[in-house]
Amino acid sequence: MGMPVGAQGKNRRPWAAAVAGLAGTLAATSALALATPQPVREPAPPKRVVALALPRAAGPAVELQQVASRAPAPNRRHPFSNPVWSPVRESSKITCVRTNCTGRDGKPFHGYWAIEFIGRRGAPVYAAGAGVFHIGARQASCSTTPGKMAEGTWAWVDHGGGLVSRYHHLDRITAREGQLVTPSTRIGTMGHWGDMLPCTTDYLHYEVRYGGVKGTRIDPKALRVCTPSGPVTMPKVFGTTSFDRLQRGRSWTPSASSSCVTSLWNHTPSAPRLAVAPRSSGAGLGWGRPPAGTTSVRVSYEVWSPSQHRFGVPRYTTFSGKRSSGTLGPLSNGRTYRVAVAFRNAYGFSAWSTSRTVVPGR
Repeated sequence: MGMPVGAQGKNRRPWAAAVAGLAGTLAATSALALATPQPVREPAPPKRVVALALPRAAGPAVELQQVASRAPAPNRRHPFSNPVWSPVRESSKITCVRTNCTGRDGKPFHGYWAIEFIGRRGAPVYAAGAGVFHIGARQASCSTTPGKMAEGTWAWVDHGGGLVSRYHHLDRITAREGQLVTPSTRIGTMGHWGDMLPCTTDYLHYEVRYGGVKGTRIDPKALRVCTPSGPVTMPKVFGTTSFDRLQRGRSWTPSASSSCVTSLWNHTPSAPRLAVAPRSSGAGLGWGRPPAGTTSVRVSYEVWSPSQHRFGVPRYTTFSGKRSSGTLGPLSNGRTYRVAVAFRNAYGFSAWSTSRTVVPGR
């Protein structure tokens, strides 16, 4: 979660030429993919011009003219989308990912999927996709344990289906617990809390996890950026297919805005309807025929704890997007389970179905 010694080199990989070349192609692709009418749309207000500074490898910053428009609104019936947008808008240096950085022992600094963006304290941090915002912790302190970083002040966004994005080392949290957010929502600011003393490097440690907030870290793959020249995708704009192939500290994110963010969440499936029936050591589930384009069906189940008087941490299982029913198990006979189901397509997960309870073996 932290920065290895010497992670603040000043070289950066040129990207301006690549931006110009890719902008037209990506803009056309985006237009085709999102041609479907959107159920949630607000009238466009008068546009205003915002000046953002683009850091350069040498010489003074160059002021960029960017047009900021009102962002698409969240949708309670379609609250989720995949985390495919960059969480930073100010140009930031990309350092450690999975194996591209090594520690003093010669081993990968992380050894797991994450992206670290070095920037300035107070730089805005945005949700990477639509979802429900949660506060992880407010811990404005530095780590005093040698070689061990902490999350510090951090937050996470639930993107549905157990898909989560996490944001560590924040200086401040600016969103509310339980707030519906989109990629245009500022959720916090970049800081250094949780880094090791002297705790002077300001950066964002960004992760995507599958299986809940403590689930498996997965490859973020591609992140979209709204540049003054049009939308581009990282890391393709750097000439590679993986963030982990970037040399530490040699690539900088483009200065960006939220002007090209579109309401992908409105293209996710509608929430399914779930029926459950007890079986010996399991439960029979039915959710009907999934809508066209559904790639998978995600099931969440929790077991009731009589001693703690609450349901436990959700666990997940996945069925084919062509299935209309399935069997959940093995489960413990006589225990009470709470079950919900969601559909997923190329844009993300649907809202969860209404939860149902079932007692296997009855």
